[in-house]
Amino acid sequence: MLGFGLSLSQVTINDAKWWPNDATMMIDFENSRAMLDSRDVSLDNILSVTRASASHVKDVDGKLIAKNTNELALSNTGLQIEPSATNLIIYSDAFDHSWWNKNPNIAITANSQTAPNMTVTADTLEKTATDTYKAVRRQNITVTTATTYTASLFVKKGTLNVMSFVTISGGNDNRQVFNLDTNSISDGSGHTGNGFISATIEDYYDDWKRVTLTATTSGTALTVAAYPGDLNVSTTGTVYIWGAQLEQGEVATSYIETSGSAATRQADDIAYDNSSWLNYTQPGTFVSEATIYQPETANQTFYLLRSRADSNNTISIGNQSTAGDMKALITASGATQANIGGTYAKGIPFKLAFAYDTNDAAASFNAAAPSTDTTVTLPSGTPSIGLGNDLFSSDYFNGLIKNIIFFNTRQSNTFLQSISS
Repeated sequence: MLGFGLSLSQVTINDAKWWPNDATMMIDFENSRAMLDSRDVSLDNILSVTRASASHVKDVDGKLIAKNTNELALSNTGLQIEPSATNLIIYSDAFDHSWWNKNPNIAITANSQTAPNMTVTADTLEKTATDTYKAVRRQNITVTTATTYTASLFVKKGTLNVMSFVTISGGNDNRQVFNLDTNSISDGSGHTGNGFISATIEDYYDDWKRVTLTATTSGTALTVAAYPGDLNVSTTGTVYIWGAQLEQGEVATSYIETSGSAATRQADDIAYDNSSWLNYTQPGTFVSEATIYQPETANQTFYLLRSRADSNNTISIGNQSTAGDMKALITASGATQANIGGTYAKGIPFKLAFAYDTNDAAASFNAAAPSTDTTVTLPSGTPSIGLGNDLFSSDYFNGLIKNIIFFNTRQSNTFLQSISS
């Protein structure tokens, strides 16, 4: 396999180069390389990012890599693009702080383990006597009622291979038990409360896991609690914890460190510094491989790629308020000319190939037979291309992009189906 996820049987490769023959522009985010007009170029010379805060991105080994303000959230897994989010937990990795309440028979040993970001800032959470329902918790975190929030925590097994995670808001009492060996999840005490939406567990470096619990609030105060072991089982033992987060929405976004106050990670606003490789009035072909983290719900709009100089004349890949859609879209003089593609699933990688010319557009999603549109007027004006949002709204993509390729020709439908396999 090539670095950008395409096999040799799918494209023709110049022996001395890493991009497909005839490609005009390509960015291979996994390998941090870019091509423009058959020349290797630095990513810094083709893309710019505005994000007025630091960020974290997971690499292929599951380590968390810190990114500075206005630095691409790039790793060997691809380019991470996220909307803004605020962590309401004000001491995200200092569980020994008095802000966190501890039940009797709960002990915290600070800075006793290497955390997923490779700093020795993770804490030991220990139940010191045989008992049930003992936790480290924070009560009365201010939230908005009837609103979805996601709590998350990094956990590693110690002498116990199970931990429990709980959120409580009014009558919405949600308890989940996570097996840190098998990644299985069960209801704590048979108790999935009102407002429960989902719970997840994800692998990170050195046996660390990130557990999440998403639920809707029924009041303006929320409690978050972490229990070593099954909260309903009388036992003693340890787990390690780090990186607590509580944020509005249905997704646990990348880790936001806090130390005494809530903190906001700003959105990734990414743009091509030079879009001269794209001519609206000429045919073209886009190919991209990506993963979307936000759920497949209706009434949302986001763009993986979007021309953003003129909202009435655009070429885009994204979703426009239809549940699960991942479509290629063309707009000319304010009228939709093409809206074709497929349907994504949260967290599942996909490939989309989209070709267009006047009265001749087609898109293949994950090697499916191309969907077509034979009534297409191409847009006019001077393109300006962005990744993740479109400048015309606050609707942001939330996911990972592995690569983007552009050809300045209308590739065949057979090619589209092959390259998106």
